Amino acid sequence: MALSRRPPPRDRVQALLESIDPGALLLRLRRLSGGISTRTFEVLYASGGRREAVVLRVYVPENYDSDSDSAAREWRTLRLLESAGVAAPAPLLLDAAGRHFGAPCIVTSRLPGAPIAHPNNWPSFLRQLAAALASVHALTPESADLSHLGESQHSPSDERLAGPLTGPLAGDALAQRAWAALQERRQAGMLPLSLVHDDYWPGNTVWHRGRLTGIVDWGSAGLGDRRTDIAQCRVDLTLMHGAERAHQFAAAYASIAGEAAVKDLWFWDAYLSLHALASLHYFEAGYIDLGLRDEDMQARRQRLERFLEDALAQAG
Repeated sequence: MALSRRPPPRDRVQALLESIDPGALLLRLRRLSGGISTRTFEVLYASGGRREAVVLRVYVPENYDSDSDSAAREWRTLRLLESAGVAAPAPLLLDAAGRHFGAPCIVTSRLPGAPIAHPNNWPSFLRQLAAALASVHALTPESADLSHLGESQHSPSDERLAGPLTGPLAGDALAQRAWAALQERRQAGMLPLSLVHDDYWPGNTVWHRGRLTGIVDWGSAGLGDRRTDIAQCRVDLTLMHGAERAHQFAAAYASIAGEAAVKDLWFWDAYLSLHALASLHYFEAGYIDLGLRDEDMQARRQRLERFLEDALAQAG
């Protein structure tokens, strides 16, 4: 069943609903924006004279080595977030074996609101974006059971920085200069490990009437240095709206978590910028889904290259 390209059959969604809420009747199935690692749908149903909405996330097989493990890991992360009071969807059902759709899935609560492409109040938006992320990073191996998580996949570890730069940026002079700077300074010093979302950007946050109601898409969560998340969000803000918004976001985060939390941020900025430059088509798909169609990717690339140049200037 090619679930990555079409909605799941309504009769199977109906059966899933009945396992959550006996007597539920499916009313509507609507795809939600985003969803590279999973296909995400809003499921509206009636039960006992009321209407309810939940979110169904069906895993895309080609994006995971083990879908069952990935689903179970995300489920456990969501339960942890719920118990810690972090703003995120509440876990309602886990089907790690793929009994309902032939692929693992998770059902969660439906947070009120939607992602915002163009905030009306930038100071409030960035302050809430930073505060929500700081609440995630407050979860550490000392304060919570994070044993189900592996290392952050976007962390600039020594192992990942070993060897020459390869791939689509191998012949790019700016990328080669950045890679050399990263290799030279790869002992930049790690902050204590914490929970990291590992794909934190505005498109993975939900807003209602100017208030952030939660962070979504926890499939990539891992253990790492909090600056991985900060830099990833800065890269996306730069691509979406310019480097000034990225700098304002970092300042908002530092005002909450302290200046030490953003020390040597240039290192993470440079590493995550290279990742983005090598896969801009992936980023562009997310921006289009979010409703950002007013700019071509070449303009975004140029903005990110200037951001990378600025990061290298801070390296000294």
